[in-house]
Amino acid sequence: MKKQLLACLTFCSLVALFSCNSGTKTPDAANVVVTTINFNKSDGADCDKPDTMRIDCATINLSYPKWSKEANL
Repeated sequence: MKKQLLACLTFCSLVALFSCNSGTKTPDAANVVVTTINFNKSDGADCDKPDTMRIDCATINLSYPKWSKEANL
């Protein structure tokens, strides 16, 4: 049982060691621009009324980030 455990641990250690690739290049954080995209949509019969008087109005407000590279690279 100890030999099987030792063999399994050795195999897992070798897999972990060789799976790390030191040649990969990580993206430079200085070259990334983060902007916020907003999406607002209202639909219904009384969306033009104040919030307290709305009965038939559905509203969706979404905000999400967008990553892009700088244009002047």
